[in-house]
Amino acid sequence: MKTIKTTLFIGILLLAFSANAQKVKIKKDIAYVNKVEYLKFDDCGTFSASCTIMNLDEDDVIVLQYQSFDKPSPSPRNPKSKAPYQSMVKENYAELRFLDIDLECEVQLSRKKLIKALYKSEVFNKDGSVNQENA
Repeated sequence: MKTIKTTLFIGILLLAFSANAQKVKIKKDIAYVNKVEYLKFDDCGTFSASCTIMNLDEDDVIVLQYQSFDKPSPSPRNPKSKAPYQSMVKENYAELRFLDIDLECEVQLSRKKLIKALYKSEVFNKDGSVNQENA
């Protein structure tokens, strides 16, 4: 009986989270949130170290600069394992530079998660300008 209640509670909790989730899709350098155009990208190729995020009027708003560095591995070596041990791991992050306001920050999010975070925090107004308080 207790497992049924627990399973039902977890199911309802997951349903509540999925009902509030935004559907973010990036297709041909346009980010869609709930099937509505939200932002555009420029020069965001696979091997590009920098990228520009534009509003729907194609005004440059944010510049993303991708960075990476090597750091010591957080997991200790397992002496019983025969797999090769990597003593260094690569850490990736992106520097966001807002062009309209004097603001820079660093994030460790993928493009899709970054768009979702910008949408949830309402960084952009309806007219495509940057909301300085929310940024």
